[in-house]
Amino acid sequence: MRVWPRGGLWRHPDFLRLWSAQTVSQFGSQVSQLALPLWRPLAVTVALSNFFNTLAFSIFLVYAVRQLDLSAALIGLVLGVGNVGWLLGAVAANRLSARLGVGLTLVGSAMVFGPALLLVPAAPQSQPIPFIVVA
Repeated sequence: MRVWPRGGLWRHPDFLRLWSAQTVSQFGSQVSQLALPLWRPLAVTVALSNFFNTLAFSIFLVYAVRQLDLSAALIGLVLGVGNVGWLLGAVAANRLSARLGVGLTLVGSAMVFGPALLLVPAAPQSQPIPFIVVA
């Protein structure tokens, strides 16, 4: 059984397909980074928002179970009710972006989303559910 193709990699059709696809992908990445500077702030905003949202959610689950003594069913119910706000935001996003512009809408949503998460550590242990739903 021969592992290395006869004539080198440049004569192997699978390698040529892979190399061509990688070249086109890299070229497209470079064009998007250089030629479309308006996409960069959007990509950074989305990446940071996703990263910190995932980080906060991971910490929240541990906090909700260990500190607030919430059951899995109650956490699921609270998160389900709290996500109605995301649904309303998705419905209103088109109108807001048409009225304010996409950039201002992104910045505004990030400014509203961030401080709302401060309600989670501020939730009292006796009644944490309203704080978590609003956050």
